[in-house]
Amino acid sequence: MEADSGFAEALFNLSHIAIAAANPPEAIGYLERAVDVDPDYADAVYNLAALYIQLDRFADAAPLLERHIRLDPKSASTHEARILLLACRAVMGRTPNLTDEAVGD
Repeated sequence: MEADSGFAEALFNLSHIAIAAANPPEAIGYLERAVDVDPDYADAVYNLAALYIQLDRFADAAPLLERHIRLDPKSASTHEARILLLACRAVMGRTPNLTDEAVGD
């Protein structure tokens, strides 16, 4: 099935409205659907991970951060994603592996 990037972008935009309305659960729902529709939508993947972190859902955020790093290794948010991934791993009790491909440069 080919990703419908226009629909995923619409869901992504709706997540911003939900965030502005202080409704993180609704924003998460939109972002989860956006990522389901287009698993390679790096911005949606990153924003979903960031919301999970805000809700202390570190185990849910970590694989999304890894995916974001793989999808868009040169984006401005990738450096931050690497730092957040290390923090998630530390909170989850995993020793951060600085040589891990997802974390390394």
